[in-house]
Amino acid sequence: MEIPSPEEEIRRKEKIRTRFKLTVPPMVLLFILFLSGVVLLLAGALSIANIFPLILVMVGFVIIFFGAFYDFGANRYVNNMFQSKASLREKDVVQINREQLIMTVIFVGVGGLYILLGVALFYVIAFF
Repeated sequence: MEIPSPEEEIRRKEKIRTRFKLTVPPMVLLFILFLSGVVLLLAGALSIANIFPLILVMVGFVIIFFGAFYDFGANRYVNNMFQSKASLREKDVVQINREQLIMTVIFVGVGGLYILLGVALFYVIAFF
């Protein structure tokens, strides 16, 4: 049996950490979505069709604020700067802001789609 090199071991751990980071938040959101539906049904809502648009809007806001405040899009760039012990220049600040803006726009876009779908479902369900 071969002993993996330290670089391979680091790469393997990073891959596991990335998989964990990308799968746990959607599963938590799915659980919260399910739990909020159960709570609203127990509180007296007549059907899931009445509360599902509300749940989608709530999840949209959670995605926007969770993503905007929790995720830092320029992690790799900043880590590379620290490892190379480079000084922070204006070009670096612009790059960090650009990467963070891209991540924030992605989260706002995905959350906005959830909110838009919730509002659209609210009006579509009103006709039936």
